[in-house]
Amino acid sequence: MVSYCPSCGKQVQDETTSFCPYCGKPLRNIAHRKTAFPIAAGIMTILAACVSVFIGAIFLGAFIGYSIMFAHIYEVETFVTVLFCIMGFAFGLTSGITSLRRKHFALAIGGLIVVIISGVAIILGMAARGYRTALTDGLTFGVPIIGLAILSLIFVAISKQEFS
Repeated sequence: MVSYCPSCGKQVQDETTSFCPYCGKPLRNIAHRKTAFPIAAGIMTILAACVSVFIGAIFLGAFIGYSIMFAHIYEVETFVTVLFCIMGFAFGLTSGITSLRRKHFALAIGGLIVVIISGVAIILGMAARGYRTALTDGLTFGVPIIGLAILSLIFVAISKQEFS
């Protein structure tokens, strides 16, 4: 991470040094440069959360449709997938906002983990439906959610020092 001397403002490459190599002043309060990683992570997390809730709405429609058509509920996996999608949206939205605000590092990480789990639930929920293209459909929607969440997780981890 790039640091700057609080006295002269010059860039200090060695973060282990206690004094500025240019002006000689102590470097106790070095201000770290803010990166765009938390902003990118927040946007990607909110996007993944929105995709998750969209897929959850599709699953919910299918769940209600099957319940009305057959007058009974066979698809427990659909109901569970909908719950995970809703949780993924709620935690993902919270995680995205905290990342954008650079606050609550642990909450940002925890929310991203829930988004990853919702992506896995989408894949497993689709695969459990039993028709031929179900796994392909699950991968089509689950993998982008998981990919965005993992990339966001990396960005948040890289920028940990920027969180308060």
